[in-house]
Amino acid sequence: MAMLPFLVIIVGLIAWSVVKAASNRAARRDFEALPQYSELAVVVSKRTEVSGGGQDVVHQVHYVTFELPSGQRRELRVSPAGYGMLVEGDQGQVIFKGDLVLDFQRQVLR
Repeated sequence: MAMLPFLVIIVGLIAWSVVKAASNRAARRDFEALPQYSELAVVVSKRTEVSGGGQDVVHQVHYVTFELPSGQRRELRVSPAGYGMLVEGDQGQVIFKGDLVLDFQRQVLR
């Protein structure tokens, strides 16, 4: 009888792990199904969203706004390394899927 609460906790943790894994797999499959785009663009702004802190772990998400030749602007998530390599005014080919930058190939102007 004393083992029942322990058993319930273990079964609950296993069930939660299975559901979480299935959810992650579904999200990854949905992302892979998205089309990939490549557009000429200019970096017009950058920002970082910070959450947590205090007693919590700090979580940062980096965003870059690109302006396309049509004048349309798109704000896309970018990796920390990619964020550090981009400067406002950079021009080049942005390759993205959904709202995530996969690559930015800078054009060197002479």
